[in-house]
Amino acid sequence: MFMSRVDAKLSKRDRFLACLNFLNAFPSLTATAHPKKISYHIPITFSNDKEDFGPPFFKFFNSWLLLEELDQFVHNAWARFHGYGNVDVYLAAKLKHLKEGIRKWRKEEHNKEKLEWNNTKETIRELEKLAETRELSPNKLQTKSNGLQKLLVFVKQKLVDMKQISNNRWVVDGDENSTFFHGYNKFSKQWVSQPKLVNPNIKSIDMMDAIKLEAPFLVDEVKKVVWACGKDKAPCPDGLTLKFIQKYLGLLQMK
Repeated sequence: MFMSRVDAKLSKRDRFLACLNFLNAFPSLTATAHPKKISYHIPITFSNDKEDFGPPFFKFFNSWLLLEELDQFVHNAWARFHGYGNVDVYLAAKLKHLKEGIRKWRKEEHNKEKLEWNNTKETIRELEKLAETRELSPNKLQTKSNGLQKLLVFVKQKLVDMKQISNNRWVVDGDENSTFFHGYNKFSKQWVSQPKLVNPNIKSIDMMDAIKLEAPFLVDEVKKVVWACGKDKAPCPDGLTLKFIQKYLGLLQMK
């Protein structure tokens, strides 16, 4: 919910204290904060209506590119696809097949990683508890060191995901000051009639340059534009990131 006293600054408060049994009984519970008119307290209503917004968007995280299993999976999935149609339809169907495969693969890998994370933490906890009573053997010390390194890899992947999410939110939400000034600049200029520029001496391009403007894009030109874009961004909400496209551009060009 959002709270404001002077309507100049909003402070977000989005935490509620609830027991686990209550959340299990109402898994689709939603809270709505209403404007306060008389009291200083904000009226809140809870609703348990389940709303179906359709399947969630596919989101690719660049940290998955650090996994060796992904490279083999992408090549195998790309080679197994069989389709037909023109180039655009064929490529779109092939990318859809690839995204669906990555979604299923990532779900299985996430369960394995979660189990491995819990087992590694439990092993380290037992070794630390054992170290309080006696000295650990070299093998157990090596086991503990390997476990800590494994946890560090998981933490680094999580940090990469958090950085990617924060960058995407900044692009979507922006800064409140920039939003204000952009809106002010947009509506502050009011023209009775838009001015027109009339000058018969303006130079125009020749025929050869005009033909170049209408010529099809070259592969090198497309590659140069893709390489200049942000690696955490995607062409569409449920698309693959540009870092993925940069890594597998040669594979995507193959039929």
